[in-house]
Amino acid sequence: MESLCLVLSLLAEHLGPDKKIAELKKLRHILLGFIINK
Repeated sequence: MESLCLVLSLLAEHLGPDKKIAELKKLRHILLGFIINK
């Protein structure tokens, strides 16, 4: 789980501040679905 948080934070820094929130919400949704399906 820690590595996932690290990846998300790196992606957040890579993206612009305006895109950051929407992209992270999408990624969080995808990750939650992935974790639940495991």
